[in-house]
Amino acid sequence: MPDADGMLQLVQRHVLTAGTPLQGQAYDIIASIFDDPCPALDEVKHRLQRCLAAYPHAPERALLAHLMETSRIANAEGVGLPVEGLPVA
Repeated sequence: MPDADGMLQLVQRHVLTAGTPLQGQAYDIIASIFDDPCPALDEVKHRLQRCLAAYPHAPERALLAHLMETSRIANAEGVGLPVEGLPVA
């Protein structure tokens, strides 16, 4: 699997040459996660890198897969707290 920088470059090339506005927005979100220097995000970055490897030309799908996996982990650990004003499923 390419490193995070290599993966981001691949996604960025695709977004700039053939990407949609949604893919550009997803790329921006993904890049901001990788740019965050917080060491507590290392596991999050690793999961996101795996999702990018699975969907290298679809950053919106990679971001969705990452968010779903993160939600699954948070719910399994019981850290998914309801947000005020939103219905609880």
